[in-house]
Amino acid sequence: MDKYKRSSYFLTVPYYNGGGTDTNYSEAIKCCRLAAEQGHIQARYDLGFCYENGQCVEKDEYEAVMWYKLAAKQGYAVSQYHLALFYESGNVLDKDYKEDVKWYKLAADQGNEEAQYKLGNCYYNGNGVDKNIEEAVKWYKLAAEQGHAKARNALDSCRNEK
Repeated sequence: MDKYKRSSYFLTVPYYNGGGTDTNYSEAIKCCRLAAEQGHIQARYDLGFCYENGQCVEKDEYEAVMWYKLAAKQGYAVSQYHLALFYESGNVLDKDYKEDVKWYKLAADQGNEEAQYKLGNCYYNGNGVDKNIEEAVKWYKLAAEQGHAKARNALDSCRNEK
């Protein structure tokens, strides 16, 4: 079963990029959907991204959330980050800072610099957690060490607050 899941997913690349065949976005999406339905984590994220951005499919943020959530539950950090963004914005999902923090934390623990920065913001502002400048600094530092410019600026703000 696993080899079929992989092969379905890898068929998306030539259809999407035109590598060795004509570009065919509908076939790329079909192959990606098949792999996603079989549980392929990257395919689930990719479908979420396509639906969120209207890439090769009609934009549908509800569909995006569904695919992101499936990949996030499998532990995929980038999907966890995107799902947290939806909870933070309140555009598709109800605004829920506790869920927001939960998903940012899972992604941040895996080294996702954007999630580390956003989690730092949660602690800095007290959104979904008690305000804690020391904890904010911890997450900002981790993101800044990976070159995240906004995290470096946020560290300066934290120093000024002390």
